[in-house]
Amino acid sequence: VSQSRYYCASPNPSVPVWLRTSDLPIMNIKSVFRFIAIAALLAAFISLIRFDGQKEKPIAPSTPLQELLSNKQYEAALKASSDIIRKSAQPDPSAYLAKGIAQVALNQRQEAIATYQKAIKEFPDSAEPYNNLAVLYASEGNFEQARQTLEKAMQLHGTYAIAYKNLTSVYAKLADQAYSKALEIPND
Repeated sequence: VSQSRYYCASPNPSVPVWLRTSDLPIMNIKSVFRFIAIAALLAAFISLIRFDGQKEKPIAPSTPLQELLSNKQYEAALKASSDIIRKSAQPDPSAYLAKGIAQVALNQRQEAIATYQKAIKEFPDSAEPYNNLAVLYASEGNFEQARQTLEKAMQLHGTYAIAYKNLTSVYAKLADQAYSKALEIPND
């Protein structure tokens, strides 16, 4: 014989209404995941509201490197940026960014990840390498790692518009994943 538990469900505590557990609505797992998905979308929306409209000027690759990248001369951009990094005692962060962009264009994704990680180590207060690294994580489907990396970029530069946009996209993907999981779970 099972014992029933009772819960007070009254909005007025002075007038309790007692119900058996079997009378209470059950929140199934799909509802939980749907709630998580909605919460993630809400968080993405809030991240947009927090943005105050000021744009941080991102570090732009130096002019010769930018020209090579603009002209889709990725091999030459990779060589030039690698030379700048190797020869300079204190290379410009833009050389790392240009190198990573060229590596991605040449389908050297793992090398680009290593380049951005090195840029983060060399320039820990620069948000751009975090943003670019997060884009690579997201493109691999690693949205949680992308979220964490973008949040670090936002801690460094709270008005970095590109990172806000990317973080919103990552939140949407995380919400979509949570919702898809919820749809796969059978109703009980």
